[in-house]
Amino acid sequence: MNLRILILTLFFCSFANLYAQNKYELDLRPQEIKIKPTLFYIDRIVDERLEKSDAGQVLVKGKSTVAVFKQSLEKDLQRFVDGSVEKDTTKIGLTLSISRFSLKETGTLSNHTASIDFSIRFKKFNEEKSYVIYEISGKPSVTMRGPYPNAHERNISESLLRSIENFDEWLTKNPDQLPLAKTVQTIFDSDNNLQVFQGGDTICWLPNYKLNWDDFKGKPKNSGFMAESNCVFTFRAEPKVHDFTVYLHLSLYACFEKNSSWVMPEQKKEPLLAHEQLHFDICELYKRKLQSKLSEAVLDPMNFDSQIQTIFKNEWEEYQLEQKRYDDETEHGIISEKQKAWEISVKERLGK
Repeated sequence: MNLRILILTLFFCSFANLYAQNKYELDLRPQEIKIKPTLFYIDRIVDERLEKSDAGQVLVKGKSTVAVFKQSLEKDLQRFVDGSVEKDTTKIGLTLSISRFSLKETGTLSNHTASIDFSIRFKKFNEEKSYVIYEISGKPSVTMRGPYPNAHERNISESLLRSIENFDEWLTKNPDQLPLAKTVQTIFDSDNNLQVFQGGDTICWLPNYKLNWDDFKGKPKNSGFMAESNCVFTFRAEPKVHDFTVYLHLSLYACFEKNSSWVMPEQKKEPLLAHEQLHFDICELYKRKLQSKLSEAVLDPMNFDSQIQTIFKNEWEEYQLEQKRYDDETEHGIISEKQKAWEISVKERLGK
């Protein structure tokens, strides 16, 4: 080794030693007595802090010193949790997310206060989505007189374990959390008391009700058509969680919107009304198709909302095409033979 390389090596070694002396390395050690969560285990720990370079500031021999983890916050806390908290993988795996973590120590050697400002979240991950189940924050501190070995490690350990215990206690009392559900059971609520709301804007399809011209309340448009029916099918979803199952209550409706449906005053004739009624019947038909697709779907407890929206979108697009085919083939009810064929087809599909 030449002299220049030797000098540079010694310089960098000396600099590294000086750098290490200006930092306080935290030494977290697992507890001997493990916490045994009732319903979950900590699968992993993630550091979601905006600033991840260090762990805060502490006093070493009365001087302010940067605190660091031996490896990283994630790895050091994971090692501590794995050794201090039971990991029963038959239970529900959760992620412990650290969104804020900073040590602070003020005072003098004879009288000093050490604190930790932290915020952690218990999350359930599904593919790229995460769901926060519980969040806890705090600023626990300890005031000391004279030297107090491993004060920061003790504060971190106690704060972390107390947070896990608090969450375990809360979750045991409140287990019906949507992110913890394992299956979805779809329940279609029948609206036995569903009535035609003649005083309102919406009529829900019923087998014993036929449209009349008084239902067309909208202002006629200059569109070249004689009448227009605004028919839509929709749904309402209400999830209820019990025993790790989402009981998804679904109510589906085929509706005729009065105030946006219209007819030219001089065209209020029976054949045209029959044509518009079939638009409403086709709407009911696709509401039933939507129900059939939803009943067949295997829904994910953490993703059922987007799954339902996708199914609905597909059925809605087919519905729009069906309504267009109906108008095109019958020329909006003018071709009586085609109109009759459509009426027979829709009636059969509705099981009338």
